[in-house]
Amino acid sequence: MSKRIVRFTAEIKLVPNKKQQGKNHGFQSARLVDADGGYEKFEVYFDPSKASFAREPGDYTIEASEPKIVDGRLVIFPDFVPAKPVARSQAA
Repeated sequence: MSKRIVRFTAEIKLVPNKKQQGKNHGFQSARLVDADGGYEKFEVYFDPSKASFAREPGDYTIEASEPKIVDGRLVIFPDFVPAKPVARSQAA
């Protein structure tokens, strides 16, 4: 199975926080890209008071983080690693 690419875009949406007036929730658009070029669009949450984006726009590969126990459950979070561009000699 080939690694899939997550492409984060510069498109963000800010939504007012209902519990804390004057604060916002941020959502950044991203796409899970297939090998054939198709994609599925989704959004990633971020705190706009701490960062401008969830991730800098660009392509990332997905790797699993170290397994952790959270509230008695096994949790494995995704790690987004910047994708290395393919050299032209390899692309041909």
